[in-house]
Amino acid sequence: ELDGHGITVGIIDTGIQSRHQELLNKPVVFKDFVNHISNPYDDHGHGTHVAGTITGNKVGIATEASIVFAKAFAAGGSTADSGLIEAMQWMFDPDNNSSTNDFPRLVSNSWGGELDVDVIYDVEDFAPFLRAVQAWIHGGIIPIFAAGNSGKSPNGFPGGLAEPISVGAISPNGDLAPFSSRGPNLWKVGESVLTLLKPDLSAPGDKITSAYPGNKYASMAGTSMATPHVAGAVVLALQANPKLKFSDVKKLLLKSSEKKIDNQFGYGILNAYELVKLAKSYRP
Repeated sequence: ELDGHGITVGIIDTGIQSRHQELLNKPVVFKDFVNHISNPYDDHGHGTHVAGTITGNKVGIATEASIVFAKAFAAGGSTADSGLIEAMQWMFDPDNNSSTNDFPRLVSNSWGGELDVDVIYDVEDFAPFLRAVQAWIHGGIIPIFAAGNSGKSPNGFPGGLAEPISVGAISPNGDLAPFSSRGPNLWKVGESVLTLLKPDLSAPGDKITSAYPGNKYASMAGTSMATPHVAGAVVLALQANPKLKFSDVKKLLLKSSEKKIDNQFGYGILNAYELVKLAKSYRP
């Protein structure tokens, strides 16, 4: 049975109420980059909601996955670039022991910075995040990011960069959620301009019920809620075929999606069943 057992997923967010009934008895490695508190907690709610969608006992997709959680956002939802980069680096070696293989196979990132419309940014302006994402990929970590909630073009960063998997949001009726950021993303790379179809794919992100601090449940909306759906599906794909690399996962996600291929939905809408089916039979 595919339930995420044996796969570790990383999350960078506001924290996690690990004693929530949806998240009980799950191995959680936690580090607080904001208040430096050692025990897991969530003083906002966003992170617990995201974690519930990925691994919740009743509301989650991969109920037996292990979690490595970096709290990089404060109670009000604010953060600093330095804290995010530090959290991204920490994902490589959560127990600070290079001889153990404890890093997550993927990291779910329901966050990002908004980019202005009609501005072609130089990719080097975002070098710290670009390098961090590239380091993840080279180190065997799959980066999954929210597309953003601007309701217009382009996707935010880091999701709008070429490397990561960027996730847009659909509504319960299958339409694109009105808040979901659209593509394309244009980047100046050296002397040329790179045009990217973004997001890469879309997933349910509107009226999503999941865990909330205080042993509660809440319905939330955003590409933040769509991202953990893709992360949970990828956990199952990795359990089905542990040899999958980042390039394989991205290829299979796009191939298995319900086809759209435009700058609203990306290549299509997540189809977790088809993804796992393809992963099982995939030979690189």
